[in-house]
Amino acid sequence: MTDGASNEQVLLDRFEASWKSQGYELLREPSSSELPDFLKKIRPDAVLLGRSPKVVVEVVRKGQPEVERKLNYLKTLLVGHDDWRLEVVYAGVYARPLEPISLEHVIKTLDRVRLLAETEPTGALLLFWGALEATSRILEPEKFKNSQSPLRIVEILASMGHISPAYAALLREAAQLRNRIIHGELDVSISETQIVALVEVADDLISTISARRIN
Repeated sequence: MTDGASNEQVLLDRFEASWKSQGYELLREPSSSELPDFLKKIRPDAVLLGRSPKVVVEVVRKGQPEVERKLNYLKTLLVGHDDWRLEVVYAGVYARPLEPISLEHVIKTLDRVRLLAETEPTGALLLFWGALEATSRILEPEKFKNSQSPLRIVEILASMGHISPAYAALLREAAQLRNRIIHGELDVSISETQIVALVEVADDLISTISARRIN
């Protein structure tokens, strides 16, 4: 996946819950067979299906060449198709790739997560997600060279076989808790036991990294 495609997926992750609440199903990078004839040539970034009007989703960035021309062309294609509309998701400029930090730094951060879990598990959860993304970036530098949403981190790790289905389920639940806190639900209840279980996931990933280095 290119840098641009990775950024697009992060943005789509961000909007997916809102679209679902409106009754839509998000279909990313639809194939020609999944599109009506009038959209087959353009291959939009995503479409929203499940209710009317259906939606063509296009992600555009500052500095992207010929943005207006492409959007105007999409609008032209939609003329006469009242059961479809265009939704444009605006992104910022491309972010510079993120470099992995040292494994030793990650291990020390996870030690801090364990200590913080004893007195402030909410803060420990937020610090854990930073440590998990840093661990993932060491494990798969190309896949994680751009910042990722928590759920996207889980899906990439799961799809590559780095975490078990049980670990993936645990992380998805934790990601939802993290998002609720970030968006102001400060009364979310988190236990030290939950944090300890999450750190075990990161520890397993670190073991994988260490085994690679030995081999």
